[in-house]
Amino acid sequence: MTSHPIASKLRKCEPKILEMPWRTVNNSVDCGIFVMRHMETYKCTTIKDWKPKCGLAGESEYQKTQLVDLRMKYLAKILLSDINIRKGVVISEVREYSKRPTEEREAMKANMFERITTRVNNAL
Repeated sequence: MTSHPIASKLRKCEPKILEMPWRTVNNSVDCGIFVMRHMETYKCTTIKDWKPKCGLAGESEYQKTQLVDLRMKYLAKILLSDINIRKGVVISEVREYSKRPTEEREAMKANMFERITTRVNNAL
């Protein structure tokens, strides 16, 4: 990419690490969720102006809840996207799942991780 018109300007730029109030020390698994939230809310403003729009709390139990909510939001958007060629299958399976008795749904949750792993491996 050295032929890009602003490549020489970019080479001279000094990177700056932003001190965001929601930075974490003990969370090493949600970097993708943070990146997606940053991409969704950052509009080239100062941290002061961005903080209310980003809406993330500092590292806390509340932040963990926020991250779970964002994970579900992004997952739903990906699964239900019009470019997802399996969107119809996802919708059909959700409808079938919702018709099952509560006890059966709870039992399915118990081995959810194993079933998801199997499905992913079979799809590869």
